[in-house]
Amino acid sequence: MRVSSFWKLFLVVVAICLAAPSFAADLKSDLPAADKQHKDDAAISQSKAAEPDTIGFALGSKWTAANLGQETSADGIYTDSNYIYVASTIDPRGNAKVRLDNGQVCWTHPGESFQPSYPVSNGQVVAYGKYYKPGIVILDDKTGDLIREIPTKRSVRAGLTFSGDVAYASCDDHNIYAVEWATGKIRWKAQLGAGSSSRPLVMGDKVVAGCDDGYLYFIDPASGSVTKKIDCTGVIWHGPVFANNLLFVVAGTLPIGRPGHKLTSQEDSELVKKARSRMLVIDPADGRIVSEFEVDRGYEFASKVVIRDDQALFFDHRTLYCYDTKARKLVWQLDPPGVHPSPVLLGNNILLPFNRMGVEGQHGHKLVVVDSKDGKVFCEQVEGGQGMNMPDEYVQWGDTVILTRNMQAFNAGRAMFLNYKVLLKEDWRNDRWVQDSLMAMQSIRPGMTRADLMKVFEYPGGLWPSPCPTYEFQGCRFFKVDVTFKHFDRDADGRAIEKPTDVIETISKPYLGEVAMD
Repeated sequence: MRVSSFWKLFLVVVAICLAAPSFAADLKSDLPAADKQHKDDAAISQSKAAEPDTIGFALGSKWTAANLGQETSADGIYTDSNYIYVASTIDPRGNAKVRLDNGQVCWTHPGESFQPSYPVSNGQVVAYGKYYKPGIVILDDKTGDLIREIPTKRSVRAGLTFSGDVAYASCDDHNIYAVEWATGKIRWKAQLGAGSSSRPLVMGDKVVAGCDDGYLYFIDPASGSVTKKIDCTGVIWHGPVFANNLLFVVAGTLPIGRPGHKLTSQEDSELVKKARSRMLVIDPADGRIVSEFEVDRGYEFASKVVIRDDQALFFDHRTLYCYDTKARKLVWQLDPPGVHPSPVLLGNNILLPFNRMGVEGQHGHKLVVVDSKDGKVFCEQVEGGQGMNMPDEYVQWGDTVILTRNMQAFNAGRAMFLNYKVLLKEDWRNDRWVQDSLMAMQSIRPGMTRADLMKVFEYPGGLWPSPCPTYEFQGCRFFKVDVTFKHFDRDADGRAIEKPTDVIETISKPYLGEVAMD
């Protein structure tokens, strides 16, 4: 009897839904001898951390940027390009432009032994501030060559912010500088009440900057005049970050340098010891502090605020907070067990893969996965995580995560290859499983290698031509992709020799297909 295409598809979908719970018991199904031989020929090894009945999480290593110092930090990524800009303060000292896809260092430029102002790019020039020999440095983005230096009276401690033909810089000489980066001309200087380590923010028709005197300054970008101040009552350490009509600011509990009171070095030291770190959520329209969170002395809120839809995620050394910017309230907070609360966003999940470093190079390898809706941990794994000293020493770009301290990049998308037994214990629905599986499959893209492909997919059953054109998802063989590679070596009989280093040229979207029987 002939079966219509509709009913074939219907039967496949039903099979997938039935397969989701059943294949968890034996995810490492027996492969035909031909399949095993192909895997041996390709020299692709399975993860040692994976248990026989589970698929383990792991951050798949992508690259390490060579010839950079081991005390490297990044202020951010110019997201319209394929590069990250970093500064190293341990020999070889300097600033560098690094490719995100392979870690290649495009250029380096000498820097100071202490440079808290990290390089920022607008795609044409790169700018950063100097600490010991105060000034603003402008480099050619393409070559890294010095274009000019613009002197300032005191140190520039924060990253610059580009907006059109102007770069804004906070300075310890109590000014915000507006510099025309193409000519080096200083368009204006806006006077603050003290020095500043806060990176300026361009918010609509205002430039906003925090200050050591505890005020948040709103500046007219045309004239440089201060139009408004908001009292945050303590030194502004990080921010502001603007999201969904709210400002997020990390401030201390005491101001420094308020007019009418000059501190001695001893008084300043005592104030710093007494200060605590606070996260302030501010409505810029009326200057009202909507929410305030304070941590114990010895802990500090990180400079990062991670925004996704209506959620704002911020964290200190031990706690991750999820704030609803629409409802303007804290939704949940979590003290994750044994790992930094540094969130990596993957779909509806939050990955916490960073372990606290003890002695340099010694750390745990734990990895925790959290549901972003309620902050509940639904998976803990003893292997798969990476070590990190401070909770904000990383940058996420898509599914690539970069540890900026030593410039190592990892493929976080691979970590969505979930441990299904844990999920089934939590009675998760099949639609969530399909969503997470789809993310794992879509993490494989052109330019990656066969070795990357085989971390997520496997050879199909049955017979196939050489080279193999179709691969099946390891989690469920009904999911397939068609793949072509850029180049093959061939044996004496003209058959393709498949290698782990083969580069993917094209990969189709995942689709449903029948499973070939051996």
